[in-house]
Amino acid sequence: MRGYLLHRGATVLDLALDPQRDAVPAARALLARLRQAGYATAALVKVAPAEPVARAPAGPGVRAHRGVLAHAPAAGRRGLMTPAQRVGRTANLVIFLGILYSALNLAALLGSAALARRGYGLPGLGVALLLLVLGYGIRFGKPACLYAAGGLFATLAGVFGLLGLLRASVSLLLRAGFSLWALSAVARALPAMRALVASGERPVQTSRYGEFFLRRWRSR
Repeated sequence: MRGYLLHRGATVLDLALDPQRDAVPAARALLARLRQAGYATAALVKVAPAEPVARAPAGPGVRAHRGVLAHAPAAGRRGLMTPAQRVGRTANLVIFLGILYSALNLAALLGSAALARRGYGLPGLGVALLLLVLGYGIRFGKPACLYAAGGLFATLAGVFGLLGLLRASVSLLLRAGFSLWALSAVARALPAMRALVASGERPVQTSRYGEFFLRRWRSR
């Protein structure tokens, strides 16, 4: 026996490898079985949140990062994200949508007749500000904010879809579709949030665009 892996859902309860065998192929095979069960990432509950996973096997096909094991991307495939990255990107999406909706509703309030005719205004601004609050709550690892964002996107999709059908409005139907897409992103982040809570991790709190502008600012 090259090793064994005991897990309950996305939580690894025990992991052992034969010291007489090459650890990387054995770990890769065990994680492949875990992936076949439907879990792309798994939290190591035996590792303290502040302690790096220095003893975990790392190599082609296996990646270890602060209490989380994940499959490394295979050649030609899209890279798999750690739970911290998945939740962090979802938080960035919710924050971005909050900023976008705030700008559109503010423009309608400041005199854009075209946007006002499409339903943007004060109620929409309140929804946009709520999205901003929920997005930052997700960024700081609050599961309730993630569930609330999912509920809000589901409500928006239902309202926009119903109004779009009643009014035969393509714009409202597009907004309903966009809300459903955001809801699917939140749903994909739910298992990752549960893994973060189990491991004591926090989501990645930066974005690619934020890091880009931060590097430019520091280089001046």
